Amino acid sequence: MTRLETDRLVLRPLGHEHRAAFAELFEDTAELDRAVEHWDEHGFGHWAILDRGSGRLIGTLEIHYAGEGIGGIASDEVEIGWTVAEDRRGEGIATEAARSAIDHAFATLDVPHLVAYIRPENEVSQRVARRLGMRHDADGTTRSGDRMLIFRLPRPTTIDGRP
Repeated sequence: MTRLETDRLVLRPLGHEHRAAFAELFEDTAELDRAVEHWDEHGFGHWAILDRGSGRLIGTLEIHYAGEGIGGIASDEVEIGWTVAEDRRGEGIATEAARSAIDHAFATLDVPHLVAYIRPENEVSQRVARRLGMRHDADGTTRSGDRMLIFRLPRPTTIDGRP
């Protein structure tokens, strides 16, 4: 099973063993079931962000097919998203986890870019996206009509211009 490590974090595929900790962070544990199904079907998906020292689940990092739901994003685009426990926000965890997962995604997935959708009022996530090199290139809407900002990160190229 794929495991990513940074100085402070361990990223492991989000699984049923994380259910209790996941329920403490999120109200809807049905998302956990969808995440496990995505890993099983596609070989990539939501990562559990674990504190390297304590092993505590402190967030999730999503890399998955966007699917339907946001106007302006194709269902076969690969989305990146992050959520960090309230008591650990402001520590750079989302950026650190995302950088590791982005490197892994571009090394293993044949995708031209990653996409993120962020609520206009979520300035913190917009700053994370920009720190990751993402650019706001469009606006979209949710099924309920809420406006979202769409950020994309192109696949890096080598010196000779090939991916």
